[in-house]
Amino acid sequence: MEIFISLIFILLVLASSGSHVYMAMKGKKTKMLFIQIGILGLVIAGGIFSIYRVPDPSIATILGAVIPRVH
Repeated sequence: MEIFISLIFILLVLASSGSHVYMAMKGKKTKMLFIQIGILGLVIAGGIFSIYRVPDPSIATILGAVIPRVH
């Protein structure tokens, strides 16, 4: 269920800010585009951290929770 909520969160963030990113790309404002993509990345990462309630925010912990181990 947490993965589903995370995907919905990512889709909503991208849908709500897609027009801003599109206008920055269309206007060839690369500096603004990189800043907006960076902010979006931080928002998405922060949202996923808050959905998963990760006590130890490390990449290995998050990948271990998202990707199951195959033996």
